[in-house]
Amino acid sequence: MTPAEFKQHAMTWGGLLARWPEPLRAQAEELLVATPELADVLAAQSPLDTALVSQAPEISGARLRALEQRIFSRTVARPSFGARLRDWLNVRELSPLAAGVLLALVIGWGVRESRPAPEAVAATTPDNAVMAMLEFDGNGLGVL
Repeated sequence: MTPAEFKQHAMTWGGLLARWPEPLRAQAEELLVATPELADVLAAQSPLDTALVSQAPEISGARLRALEQRIFSRTVARPSFGARLRDWLNVRELSPLAAGVLLALVIGWGVRESRPAPEAVAATTPDNAVMAMLEFDGNGLGVL
């Protein structure tokens, strides 16, 4: 920390090193040992610190607890993991997914069963290979 930074921090945090953040406090104490004239910078901030402390209202413990209760009562509680899991596993929300999976399985099984045997494809000539792979149903539609 440089002396200029020390002066800036003294204006920000005040003349009492105990109120400074811990990392800054350690650096400031080292700098004060190396440069004792910086103690005057802290002394210049002391009247302001004293005025601020003397004007601070006294707040009783009961008043602080009441304020904490008001703040905590307004916060929204997050549902537990179990409650979120139950909501996620809701049957009404999963039924479209289950229906889609079942439909995909049925279609996949049907496509697998409708393919011609490999021997039949191998026995055809290259010109007729595509036609041999297609099986025509009664409506004239080709099915793989």
